Amino acid sequence: MESFLLAAFVLTLSLALIPGVFRSKRGLLLIFLSMILLAGFKSVGRFFWLGALIGLVIYAGDPRRWAWTFKSALAAITSLIVAATVGQNSQGYWLLLNSVLPLVQDQGEPHGRYRKALRPLILEARSYGDNYPWNKYKYKKMLRNRDPKVIHPDWAALLKKDRKFAQVARSLSYQAIQGSPITFLKYTVSSFAIATKRGGVIPRFEPDLFWGDLVFNAERIRSEPGYIALAFRVDQQGLERLAEQGRRRKYGLLEFHEYFDGLFRPLRQPEHQQGLATLIIRPFGWLVGLGILISLRPGFIRKASLLLVPSAIYSLAVFAVGDAVPRYLHPIEWVGFIFGILAIEMLLRLALHLTRRLRAARLPQAWPPSA
Repeated sequence: MESFLLAAFVLTLSLALIPGVFRSKRGLLLIFLSMILLAGFKSVGRFFWLGALIGLVIYAGDPRRWAWTFKSALAAITSLIVAATVGQNSQGYWLLLNSVLPLVQDQGEPHGRYRKALRPLILEARSYGDNYPWNKYKYKKMLRNRDPKVIHPDWAALLKKDRKFAQVARSLSYQAIQGSPITFLKYTVSSFAIATKRGGVIPRFEPDLFWGDLVFNAERIRSEPGYIALAFRVDQQGLERLAEQGRRRKYGLLEFHEYFDGLFRPLRQPEHQQGLATLIIRPFGWLVGLGILISLRPGFIRKASLLLVPSAIYSLAVFAVGDAVPRYLHPIEWVGFIFGILAIEMLLRLALHLTRRLRAARLPQAWPPSA
């Protein structure tokens, strides 16, 4: 779904950059049709929708001067309704609760019985301090486990009522954020950094691990012969032969892929280390930062807002709630490439300018004509 979000985001920005589009009735209709797609593909699309709307207003000016028609107004209202209603609230509040678990008060009201049930988890999560985002995954499934022995019977009973669980999780999470907004922001930035420093090569899809995992899970796969035939077009014996061939095969471009994937990662972190202080900015990260600073100059900031505002709101919202998963960066990582290229272009221009100045300084000065 991230690929669809990317396509809708690019479509919206491409339409917005067409000269005179906001004074065209058809153009404005197309923009808000693309906004419907942006908001509707996934629940996080609502944040893209909000950021894109703010960016459009900054770029195009007063919306009252746009070429509104009944169709474009209807499309705008539809995009608003889609953005406000898409997604599952219970899932979102569950993920948010997991993200702020150390900040939740372990006693008091409201929901005192559920705070008491979560108290062992809260105290354990607090023991990680600012490194909690590196360790929060162990609590994610626990918070949705309906087994009374995992957390507490009261919590297990709550999970059977989706609407009430959403209300309780929202209340606990919002109160935690209000009590520690700076720590919450630090957690969000940490999750974004974790996703950014991870490679695009997913380890479980590397050939050795992928085919080895198929063999390891052969017993489970045997119980689903239809899945084998649909996914691999072979039977059980054929799958085992295919897996063995895959494990023995050499993939010459894999190292090339891993090298360039690492080259274009903005951050890196030494193995077995945690915390924002241990993150190291790579050269590409410096280029992206420089490109963002360059884009803030007066003559360019309005166009840059079309990229910066949606990307910033999307990143803050996604990584405040969700896991530090690299694929969540897919809709916006191309924005980093744009700012990186902008920085490279500026550096090349500066280098050419300095080269010309040095050459001019080395040329012999012309003598003034004699009287």
